[in-house]
Amino acid sequence: MLAMRFPRILLLLVMASLLTADASLLLAGQTFRIQSVRVIGSQRYPEEDLVAALGFKPGDTIALDALQKAADRLMQSGALASLQYKYTPLSTGLVVEYTVADSRDFLPCSYDNIVWINSEELTKAVHQKVPLFDGEAPSSGELLDQVAQAISQLLAQRGVVTKVIYELNSRVAGAPIDAISFVSDSVVPKIRDITLTGANLLSPQEKMENTKRLVGEPYRARQLRESLVNGLFFIYGNKGYLRMQVGEPQATLVGDPQQAMVAVTVPVTEGSQFRWASISWSGNTALTKAELDSMMAIRSGDIADHSRLDTSLSAVQRAYKSRGYLAVQLKRVPTFDDQYHTVSYMVDVSEGDLFHMGNLRLLGLEPGVAEKLQKKWKLNRGDVYNGQYLQTFLKDNAGLISEGRSRTVKSTEMQTPEHLVDVTLQF
Repeated sequence: MLAMRFPRILLLLVMASLLTADASLLLAGQTFRIQSVRVIGSQRYPEEDLVAALGFKPGDTIALDALQKAADRLMQSGALASLQYKYTPLSTGLVVEYTVADSRDFLPCSYDNIVWINSEELTKAVHQKVPLFDGEAPSSGELLDQVAQAISQLLAQRGVVTKVIYELNSRVAGAPIDAISFVSDSVVPKIRDITLTGANLLSPQEKMENTKRLVGEPYRARQLRESLVNGLFFIYGNKGYLRMQVGEPQATLVGDPQQAMVAVTVPVTEGSQFRWASISWSGNTALTKAELDSMMAIRSGDIADHSRLDTSLSAVQRAYKSRGYLAVQLKRVPTFDDQYHTVSYMVDVSEGDLFHMGNLRLLGLEPGVAEKLQKKWKLNRGDVYNGQYLQTFLKDNAGLISEGRSRTVKSTEMQTPEHLVDVTLQF
């Protein structure tokens, strides 16, 4: 919204001219010296940063349309939710005031594989070029492009000519987008070596086995961390260290910056060792608690070996599928007792629909062999479908299928909207 206030003498002149021209047209061709400029209303930004982002300052001489262009730039950045401005022409110059409201759509930023400048120094340097960047940025708008361009310029000053792009991602796999990464796209550092600090429970061999696959690969901090989390959680989880954490990788250039080889240090926090307390169930109807408990290869007081829990829950899934619940899902929710170092699990069972046997088709066999196999298939149309039966059938009838020569079998289990399973065996 544009509002104008004039001193008394100028106001009389303008009002006299309104009979023939609009006041804004009267002033449009003129230039004005900026006497003062303010930006108020932001809870996020210091006023001096917002003023710097306008592109003009006290003492500059501008045309009035520069005020609107500056407003457009601020809004296009994505950093603001709303903006209004007003100006007052005085004999000593133009007094300008913008009133803004902050956007709420800000995410933390990281420099995923930008290793030529440390993060703190880089944030400060980019802020000098892009005043609205403070280490966080909105996920939409032009600010992200401005930051990427500024990083490219700063790297070029150090002799590293590369295109910098940005990526929206999540800090936890599968979670909603909650972070932004800036990435060197055309000059990609490579990993020379990886050091795990704080991983005192791992032998040198275990450390090597969990890092050697990454040596020589392109360095991407987020991907490196995810890879280490997957590998290390398997080891630590099997030892009961269920709250082990992998910190943010720190990369240091080694040798010629143009070669971009990095030595990477990754902190590991091992945490405490946990023991099993209990497992409880919800949502189960087809299988009783006693049946489910009987499949758990874990006992209260044992070290909380995560692989044993995985194995036990896989047995539960097989049991459900053998009873026709092919879409069963198990969601485990842990509760940690940090005082006694125990863990309890609530397993929520979503059984899904019950499936029945549909049609069996045998393709690519001689009629006689197909007839024999058809007779050996024990699931009739309409029977509850046993999701484990097909593999057992193929194993038990391997001799008949081959009849002295090797055969490959492609099996398909097609679920229909009527909750039937049509089985096709292509030989």
